[in-house]
Order: sequence, then structure tokens, then C-alpha cells
Amino acid sequence: MSDSALETICKKLSSTKVLVVTGILSAAMMFLVFPNLPYNGVKTLDARFSYDAITVMQVLDGLGADGREFYKWGSSFIDMAYPFIYGSFFVGLIYRLSPNEKFRILAIIPVITAMLDFTENSMITAMIYNFPNIPEKQASITATLSTAKWSSVFLFEAIVVLFIAVQLFRKLKPQETAS
Repeated sequence: MSDSALETICKKLSSTKVLVVTGILSAAMMFLVFPNLPYNGVKTLDARFSYDAITVMQVLDGLGADGREFYKWGSSFIDMAYPFIYGSFFVGLIYRLSPNEKFRILAIIPVITAMLDFTENSMITAMIYNFPNIPEKQASITATLSTAKWSSVFLFEAIVVLFIAVQLFRKLKPQETAS
């Protein structure tokens, strides 16, 4: 029986070569690109687990006009590539580390996370365009997306840690010999 298209994609994403490339790109963006973006020391909305409409106004005001312009550009371009990169990495990692086939379905979680992140980025960009006239409902929906995204990130990271622990346990467990 041939693999489904999804199975084929997961197999490719779980190859050592793809995991190394997407892992390096994810780490580079997380530790080199994002910390060095010119946001005037302001913690951006997408880096927060939760916030309210007042916080949205404070953050966007604190960025200043130049910071908002760059944040709009960053959310539209730089931060749109990142979910694809980390999503690919974690889909491949979960698929590869899965203790058995039935757990491979959990590789869908980073895909859902990336979709939440794309939507969150679009909503943040829209709020920047609307600033200072941001409807409270728009801020609330965007904050909900941020919370859902970060909850999903924590979930798939916990799954990776659990799968690594299972792999280590299997390697360290004494092999039973047939009598």
C-alpha cells in the first residue's frame, strides 16, 4: 500500500537533513533575528501569552511610529516565515520521535499552532493599521489567538520531551533475553 500525501510529507520532514536545516533556521530566528528587531525594548504582542485591549494600546503606543511600521512589516513578512519553519521542524521531530505509529497523529499539533500563529500575525498587522482606533473585540480575538498559540506550543514541546524520555527509557531499559 502506498503512503498518503500527508504521510509522505511527514516522512520528508522527519529526515535528518530536513530536521537539521529547519532546526537551525528555527533557532537562528528565535535567538538571533527576533531578539535583535528594533522594537525599542517593548515586548511585542505575539511574544506575550495573554494581554487585553489596554495592553495592546500601551504596546503599540510604546513602539512609536517607526516601531509600529517595523512591527507591521515584521508581522507581515519575517513572522510569517517563522511558523512555517518551526512548524515543519516540530512536525518532523514529533513524527520521528513517535514511540509508535498511533502517536504520529500528534504531529498535527504544530500545524495547528502554525495556523494560529499566521492568523495572530494577520490580526496584529490589522491592529497596527487601525492604530489608535482598535476595536476592543479585535484586541480580544487577537489575544485569544496568542493564548491558543502559546498553549499549543507548550503542548507540542511537552510531547517532544515525553517522546524523548520514552526513547531514552527504551535505550536504558535492560533487554530481556529469551530463556
